[in-house]
Amino acid sequence: MLRRLFWIVLGAMGALQADRWLRQKRSQLTPNAITGTMLDKINQRLESNRART
Repeated sequence: MLRRLFWIVLGAMGALQADRWLRQKRSQLTPNAITGTMLDKINQRLESNRART
């Protein structure tokens, strides 16, 4: 009985943690986030090239 309850609670905790992780990743993988990240990297590269010359 206690062992079964332990596994149910552990499964629920795992499901909640997985849901939280997926929500964070989903917000990072939106088209706007990907485009913004890509533009930031390009901007940093251009600024570092400009600083060298």
